[in-house]
Parts: sequence; structure tokens; C-alpha cells
Amino acid sequence: MSSEKLFVIRGSRILDQLNALTEASTYRTLRDNLKFLTTKKRQLATGPVIIQSSTTVPLVSAKMLEIKSIAVSNGERYNVTVQFEGVQYENTDTPQNVTFTGPDNEDYHVKYIELKRKNVKVRCDCLDFYHRFAAHNTRDNSLYGTPPPPYTPKTDRPSDNPRQVPGVCKHIIKTVESLKQSGLVH
Repeated sequence: MSSEKLFVIRGSRILDQLNALTEASTYRTLRDNLKFLTTKKRQLATGPVIIQSSTTVPLVSAKMLEIKSIAVSNGERYNVTVQFEGVQYENTDTPQNVTFTGPDNEDYHVKYIELKRKNVKVRCDCLDFYHRFAAHNTRDNSLYGTPPPPYTPKTDRPSDNPRQVPGVCKHIIKTVESLKQSGLVH
């Protein structure tokens, strides 16, 4: 007789489990996963991070919105991408939406993006994101772009992400904070 424990999943929980296998997480979920890290200071120290530039790219037919930013911390520049899925584009400016100018100099109108409801894909080229989250975000389908090669630890030091949860680095956090200030997300 096997010593494995079996769990019964009923009703809508089955759909939730199946969706979790194919859909990306929300930003709120990725941010909340930071509480499972063994280190907190570096991950949440967004004060010294400066968003040097940011481009908002509308992907209207795909119902996505992509934000590409350059984040600077400790004199280093990092490329950050945040891509929201299920974005609702509208034809006119209304009090219920946000207007921005795309790289094509056209105005676009989108409904406010709720961080706790919209799936997101993220990427940062900092080593912190690569070491702690990239592989786990790949499994979670919340990694933007091609997965990096697997990280091979060079020491026997325990992982800062022992639960192997997907997440975000301080550069992604700062990018989303700037989006909150612009009113695009909340």
C-alpha cells in the first residue's frame, strides 16, 4: 500500500487548478510571494531604484499592454518588461479609462488595469531576478520572453527562494509603482 496522500478536488476548484497550470499569475500574486523569501532587504529596497525611461506599447489585437522600462540602481541599468493580458482598449477617452500615447504617436485609451485581476508576464535582466525567480516564473507562465538557461548554484548556500515561488525583483516593483503613479494601474 502506498503512503502517498491523495486529495479530492471538486467543482470549481478543478477549473481553478487547471487555469493555474496555463495562465500567468497576477502582479499581486507575484508581489505577495515575496513574503516566502528568506531575505527581504534587497528585494524590497526600491527607494534607490530610478526609472530612467519607460515606453508603453499597445498590443490592441492581442488585448495586451507592454511596458518597457530602464531601471537604474547602484549605477547599473536594467531592462524591465511588464506585459498585462486581457487589457480592454476603448475608442474614446472617458472618466473610466486612461489615455496614453504609444510609440507610434497615436493616442490609446484603456480601462484601468487592476493588479489583482489581470495576468502579467515580467522580466528583468538583473541577476536577482534571474537567480531567484526566472525559472519559477517560467513554470508559472509569468515570465516574459524566452526562459534563461537554468541557474546552477556555485556554492552550497541555501536558496533565498526555498519554496521556489515565482516573483518580482525591486526593478519590476519600481516599474509597477511608477505605473500606479501614472494612474494606469491600481
